[in-house]
Amino acid sequence: MIIVVAALLVAAGLSAKADSSVLLPPPPGKLYYGVYPGGVDGEEDDITLQDVIGYETSGGQRVIWVYFSNNWYESRVFPTGTAHCIRARGAVPYIRLLLRSKDHKPGNAERTFSMGGRQNDYRD
Repeated sequence: MIIVVAALLVAAGLSAKADSSVLLPPPPGKLYYGVYPGGVDGEEDDITLQDVIGYETSGGQRVIWVYFSNNWYESRVFPTGTAHCIRARGAVPYIRLLLRSKDHKPGNAERTFSMGGRQNDYRD
């Protein structure tokens, strides 16, 4: 999935200007190195800087992408702190927004964050 996102950014025509706030395409024949460093509770929203550093140490190189989730049943507040921590490390936060209720079960209709309700949602 990380490769797909990198390809989409390349296809979107990122600036070739050398700027630390711009992610340039990888060199020909190379891919970006990304990770979901794991967490403790399995909800994908409790990663820490120590998780990222541990992964980089084990893998022997710095990561470009760091994947984690933002579970709206916990909070609808954007995870600014986690995103800033990842950016300060020189990586790109790849955030999976999970708009689902705490008691949502696969195969059941989502009661709080339905797709029909999102079409004209004031939060968009």
